[in-house]
Amino acid sequence: MATTPAATTVGRAYRGVSLFSRKAARRQRFIDEAVVAFGERGYTNCSLADLCAATGLSKRQFYETFHSKEDVLLAAYDSIQDDATDAVGAAIVFVEVVGISERVERHRRARRQSWSTVMDSVVTAVGGPNARARGGITRTATALIGAVNGIGHEWALSSSRPPIESLVELLAPIATALITVES
Repeated sequence: MATTPAATTVGRAYRGVSLFSRKAARRQRFIDEAVVAFGERGYTNCSLADLCAATGLSKRQFYETFHSKEDVLLAAYDSIQDDATDAVGAAIVFVEVVGISERVERHRRARRQSWSTVMDSVVTAVGGPNARARGGITRTATALIGAVNGIGHEWALSSSRPPIESLVELLAPIATALITVES
């Protein structure tokens, strides 16, 4: 029985790493860089050449993994959504820290402040350079975090949990309502 070239390369290892593992690692590198680059510069301002340069991989390797830049955008989006799903699943633990002690409360508020910094950059990315958080970023972050925590808590306690996508559909308009664009 003759073997085909493809059959001989499927299990071949390079420096002890299988072809399958190398391809999975390349895919993840492209996704990770897409999250960073698209988040910082926006999808339309980031070229395929930029992604390849940042990952240290070639366009050939990109096209062995994805059909288009849009495909890596969708993979990056799914990766973020999967991370969010995991976070919501752990919501009950997050909610449990409220009011435990003065030390825990200081720590929780410091973490919330770090989310304010992240949200401030998102406000500009979503709404443009004239976008502002209604009531200031600290209050806006507190409002959004409260909404996410409350809904996440109810979701975690529910016996029949709706799909995460339904929570996103509920929270997205709340988040965008907290952004105002000044003329």
